[in-house]
Amino acid sequence: MLRDFILPPFAIKACRSKKAPNLHLKEITPIPDDEWKDWCPLIVIANSSSGASEADEVVSVFKKLLNSIQVFYLSSHGPNEALLIAKLLPVKSRIVVCGGDGTVAWILNEVYAMDLDEKVSVSVLPIGTGND
Repeated sequence: MLRDFILPPFAIKACRSKKAPNLHLKEITPIPDDEWKDWCPLIVIANSSSGASEADEVVSVFKKLLNSIQVFYLSSHGPNEALLIAKLLPVKSRIVVCGGDGTVAWILNEVYAMDLDEKVSVSVLPIGTGND
């Protein structure tokens, strides 16, 4: 069911700072186990400069299906901001990396550096130059 992949708006606490006008994730409220026992949110990280710029199309589809806070462009957000969601989640999450070899290596290095090995499952949607 699609709701098992979505961060519902009521579970997200965000804030703004004077230094950064964009919303930043502050906290994720757990969803009661009895309601969504199979909850495993999806985080999409896309590199818009990979391949033939297919990331725009992929991101627009994911933004229609998920909460927009779950979909990140690496050009406007670093991977740490996206992976912060996985760190704050009380459950295991899934990460879809949309990009080429360099993007995948970058994300996997950050997953390791943030010690998220046990908290995430990573999959790849190849849109690098090798897939043009």
